Amino acid sequence: DEPDRKRRRVVTLDPDAAPLENDIPKLIQEDMDDTWKTLNANRKAMVKAAGSEAPTPEVLASYQDVDQKSWHKSTCKGIPTMKKSNNLIVTGGKDKQIVVYNETEQVVQETFHFGTVPTCVDVASTMVVAGDTKGKLTAYSLSSTDNVGLSASTKVDGTLVDVQVHPTHNQIVAATSKGKVLIFQSVLEEKKLQLVSTLFKEEEDGTTTFTCGALHPDGLLYVAGTKDGTLWTWDFRSMTL
Repeated sequence: DEPDRKRRRVVTLDPDAAPLENDIPKLIQEDMDDTWKTLNANRKAMVKAAGSEAPTPEVLASYQDVDQKSWHKSTCKGIPTMKKSNNLIVTGGKDKQIVVYNETEQVVQETFHFGTVPTCVDVASTMVVAGDTKGKLTAYSLSSTDNVGLSASTKVDGTLVDVQVHPTHNQIVAATSKGKVLIFQSVLEEKKLQLVSTLFKEEEDGTTTFTCGALHPDGLLYVAGTKDGTLWTWDFRSMTL
């Protein structure tokens, strides 16, 4: 479902521009909108077919654990966070490693030393991203890309409770425990993550704590969950909360 990487829009921003508050730079909005049009059209066809292909309760009940994988160090067991995208699975372990497993080829494709225990991870065909309790956000390029071996890190205020590669593959969206949603432009070839937008509730008194977040697969809606059980949803096209 990902857009063709060869046809991705090249987005060049002023590297010295200050991040916008409750707004997104026009070039990035256009990038997100173009990607949404492609993915939304593809997904409509998939949704029509999904009903007939969905497994019945009887089929689900017959599923069994047929295999177990050990990707992290056995001396420091535990996987606090995991994500899947198409044929790639990424896990963040208590051994402070980020592991990317290729489900199609049945092999560990990448292993990155993150340095701390991650609180959140995400993977796409171009990169892996991870965050921790101290606000460290790191993006790693995958070996299948032109930017093989490159990485970039930055630091934010608060614990990162969610981090996701936007379907454009140009942006990273993150949510922090401080009640902020952050959008970064990924410039891995320059080993840089540029903060371009900070989203928050303007009348908020600063006490809101985000505990989780999720980006719609088509990339224009982001939902953050709060400690008191409220869901906040941003529309990146209209910039409304």
